[in-house]
Amino acid sequence: MMVFRIVFWALFTLISIGAQGQSKKLIRTYGVKSMTETTYKFDKGVEELPHFSFIEKFDKQGEWIERKEFDKDGSIKILEKRSYAQGLLISELKEEGPQKAKEEKPASFNHSTYEYVKGLLVSEKDWSRDSTLISSKDYEYDKFGQKISEVERNSKGEIKKNETFSYDSKGFRILKLTHNAEGELTERVVYAYE
Repeated sequence: MMVFRIVFWALFTLISIGAQGQSKKLIRTYGVKSMTETTYKFDKGVEELPHFSFIEKFDKQGEWIERKEFDKDGSIKILEKRSYAQGLLISELKEEGPQKAKEEKPASFNHSTYEYVKGLLVSEKDWSRDSTLISSKDYEYDKFGQKISEVERNSKGEIKKNETFSYDSKGFRILKLTHNAEGELTERVVYAYE
């Protein structure tokens, strides 16, 4: 049973990662060299200073070769690099920047269930040890299978946050808007490609 859980979790993680990024075919077709994510945070409707939150670089085959995730202050949070030979991954490097002190966490329990429609994740639910719903996420997609909406709810079914995604005519994700429970804009993420 444990092996099944590990295999399921690994498969789900790979599907999730693929769903978040752009397809290799799209990257290759349009000769995209890099994707930059710029995050704009909002506090009570007032836009704070934007910051680069993520940069991803691609090779000619559409494979990512470098990823940088940044903290709000501009320092590198995570740096990942990959090398390929004849289309095969041969080397991978992951470096994390200094982390802020973390408190010790008590033992925890995590049980999640997933619902798919035509191969697309449409619902994700987190449950407590006594099978009480803790939170849920619902996903919507356009006719091309691109995620256009992600709604997170609490245990009572009330919306915690709502994210919407926009794409250009070629299928590249260009914008993500995040609204809180009150419907206020809390974050705007802009994606740029070279």
